[in-house]
Parts: sequence; structure tokens; C-alpha cells
Amino acid sequence: MVKNVMPKRAYVYFCFMLLLAGLSSFISSTIPSLYSAIVDNGIMTSNQGYIYKVLIWILALTVLNGIIKIYNSITINKIGLYVSRELKESTIKKVFDSSYEFFDKVRTGELVQRIKEVDAISGVFNPQFIAIIVSAITGILSLIKVVYLDVRMVMIYIIAFFSLLIVSYRFSNKYKALTYELVRLNADFSRNVNESITGMNEIKTNNLSSLKRNSISVINKEIYEKTKKQNSCYAFNAEIITLINVMTSLGITALYAYLFGDGNLTLGTYIALTQYTSLIMAPAQMASSGISMIQPIIVILKRLSFFDEAERQNDAGTDIGAIRTITFEKVSFNYDAKEVLNNVSFTINESDKVLINGENGSGKTTLVKLLVRLYDNYNGIIKLNNMDSKKYSLKSIRRQIAIVFQETFLFDDTLYSNIICGNKNVSREEVIDVIEKVGLVKNLSGMSIDEILNVSIVEGGKNLSGGQKRMIAIARALLKKPSVLILDEPTTYLDEETKNNFCAFIRDTQDIILIIISHDNDLRRLINNTVELKKP
Repeated sequence: MVKNVMPKRAYVYFCFMLLLAGLSSFISSTIPSLYSAIVDNGIMTSNQGYIYKVLIWILALTVLNGIIKIYNSITINKIGLYVSRELKESTIKKVFDSSYEFFDKVRTGELVQRIKEVDAISGVFNPQFIAIIVSAITGILSLIKVVYLDVRMVMIYIIAFFSLLIVSYRFSNKYKALTYELVRLNADFSRNVNESITGMNEIKTNNLSSLKRNSISVINKEIYEKTKKQNSCYAFNAEIITLINVMTSLGITALYAYLFGDGNLTLGTYIALTQYTSLIMAPAQMASSGISMIQPIIVILKRLSFFDEAERQNDAGTDIGAIRTITFEKVSFNYDAKEVLNNVSFTINESDKVLINGENGSGKTTLVKLLVRLYDNYNGIIKLNNMDSKKYSLKSIRRQIAIVFQETFLFDDTLYSNIICGNKNVSREEVIDVIEKVGLVKNLSGMSIDEILNVSIVEGGKNLSGGQKRMIAIARALLKKPSVLILDEPTTYLDEETKNNFCAFIRDTQDIILIIISHDNDLRRLINNTVELKKP
């Protein structure tokens, strides 16, 4: 699992850290035998020189072990942050590369929550994780040394091991089930909060505050109850493990007392055995922490596989130049089981001004989305310049087509950045020219050009009027200098003067294909061709 999560560079560091962890375990399992030697060969024989010599060795090994642990703690934290960053970037790339139908099937709040869950991956890469690994290796080495000292002692460890195995198995299953529930509930909570904030206008105007708040409160209460159960489960398991450890220590002491009476074991050996018992049982004591740390990560990794299931669009293909002709040949399209377009056929030629006409639900906006290949899962063929559009690269098609959708989306940035949309090749003068053309400068007449360009867009443009947002969207489309301009209800929210200026622009435009979806009669009079759509 670790190798699948880690980038190659982090995996190399992780393997080196495991080698150091092995060395640390060897040191930890060696120290008890040195204490045994001090008692039997130093204290019992009054050999002070030997005692000091061994103590110096213990000190040196302890310092070396401390240095290793410090290095591993720092490194594991770095690996955790690196893995989390790389995994999040990979997840976001998968989201951006997913086909548009993926976004139709998943709710925004849930999608955001799943991406945020990636941060929890870094939690597994912490000093405690290394401590568990070191403890496990040390326990194994200590058990080998106990076998060497007296194989009869192993019987007690075997009984303790199977007891711990049963307890840990039952705890793991229960903890995993609670973890799955908590991850799901937190995703539901995030989705509901996101939905409520987004739709706050509707909630307040329809007096839905209490209803929505109560639904969120119910989920929050479930999260509280499940978390309480999870914490109780953890506490109970920890105490059972502690009890088993105590009983193991008592068993070792009782067995030693029996064997020591026969003179079979020395006092130094008993001291070593008690220390080895602590080292052998330590992994069991840390098992609860390990399970509580690993289980959420396993759940999250399974949830992240959801992004791998999304279909990707291939951007490979020929670059298209200016689009001169558009042809739909018997194109049909469904949203899941709902048919939206059925055998639609038409041709649009260079410089045509085309109205897409049809009642609500007839597929007007869907047709536009197919043209820019937001969806590729349609039947029939769409040709651009007499060649299947799927043979052109996505980026080149979208460079040639500009769309003003009915609902304008603006990014949280400056007005200037929203208009250039990442295009570094446009000049400031071109931006000023286009905002003057759409009437934005006149609409914001109380501001200078610099002030207009530096206006901050807040939360999708809630600090702007509907007309101002529409002007920005039109300016963004015009600045793109497309060969195909698609306008979905472009005059909505525009005042009369701005609308008249826009209609004049439509009338005078001759060198590009104009596709318009509109119920505005003034615009419709400027159209020389109509595509009629009917509900299937």
C-alpha cells in the first residue's frame, strides 16, 4: 500500500529510513543483555572497571539510537507532507482531466470533501508510525534473544500473543466500520453545508433556515455519536491490552521465581527478561494507536479510487485553425436514461448568424456543449471543417470557440484577470478596447480605467450586478478573437443602451460564425439562419 501511495523519490527515503529503523531496533534489543552483563559480571563480582566499560557502551548506543530516531522523525514528517502534496496534485489533475459527465454525477460538496481528505494521508507518516515499526522489529529481535536465554519463557509470550491477536482483530473490525461511517458522515456534512451556503438566497427567501439547519444538525449529531463510540472502543481496547501485558509480566516473574529457585537463571538474566518482556509487548500496546491511525487512511485511499473510475478525455489530435463550417449529422445524446437530442442534423457555414431555437428542455445548451466537446459520448458525427471533431485536439477546438453561457461564472480575482482568462498574449490596450465596446467603461463611469481593471471579483461576482457580469463574460469571449462565437441569452441583464450597442455589434460582425440562443426579438431579427430543436 505504501509504495502505491508514495512517489518514487519519497519511497527511496522511506526505504532508507526503514534500514535505520532496523538498526535502531537492533540497538534497543541489545541494551537489555548489556544490563544483564553488568549485574552478573560486574555487580555480582565487584568488577567496577567492567561496569564502567559496559555503561559507556550503553551510553554510546543510546546516543546513537537517539540520533537515528531524531533523523527518522524529521524525515517521516517531510515524507508525509511530500506524499500529501503529490497525491493532492495527482487527484486534482484527475479531476481536471475527467470528462464533463463525471461532474454531472457527483455533487460539488462531496467532490471538494474527497479532495480535502487527501491531507489526512500525511497523518500516517509521523514519528508514531516509525515508532510502531521500530517497536515491531525490536519485539521480534527480543523474542529471538529470549529463546536463546530460555525457550520455556516463550510459552507465556505465545499465550499473550494469541490473546492480543483476538482482541486486536475484534477492535480493528469495529474501528474500521466506525471509520467508514465517520468519513461518509463528514462528506455528507460538507455537502450539506456547501449546498446551504450556495443557495442562501433561496433558503432565506423561502424561510428554509430552520429546515436546513436541522438537517445539518442531525448529521452533526450522528458524527458526535459515532466519534464517541469510536473513542470508547479505542479506550476499552487499550485497557484490555494493558491488562494482558501486566499478566504477561507477572507470568514471567512467577516462572523466573520457579526456575531461579533451582539455580537455572541468574539475577542478570531476570533483569534482561523483564526488559525484553517490555520490548516484546510494546508492539501490542501500540497496536491500538496503529490501527486508529491506519484505518482512516485505508478508507480514504479506497474513496480516492473513485477518481480513477472517472472517464478521461484524450486531448490528442490535429490542431484546427479557424472554423469555417460546422455540421451535425444525425446527432443523438442522452443524460443517463433521458434523451435530450434525437437525430439532429444541420450545417453552418462561414459568417453565418444562426439562431438555435426550441422550447425549454429541447437541448439548445446541450448542443453547444457537444460542439466544444464537453461531452464525447454522443451518437452520430459532428464535423468541423468537414472532419470529425474528435480528430482535433480539445485545446485547439476550444481556442477557436468562445461561449457566453446563460449563467456567467467569474473567478475570485481581478476584473482584468477574469477577462484575459490566463491569456498572456493580449495587451492591456486590447482589454481596454473590448471593455469599452461592451459598455463596461460607461457602466462604471465613476471609476478610472485602472480602477475598473483592478476591481476585485468576490465569490463568483456577488459584488457585481447581473448586467456587469454579463458584460465581463461578453468581453472575455470577444477578447479571445474566436472563429465561432456562441451567445446563450446574451442580452439578459443588459440595460437598453448596452443592449442596442450589442445588437449593433452583432449586425456589423461579418467574419466569424455567430450562434445565438435567445428569446430577444431584436436579436432574432439579425439572424439569417435558424436551427429548430424539438423535444425528443
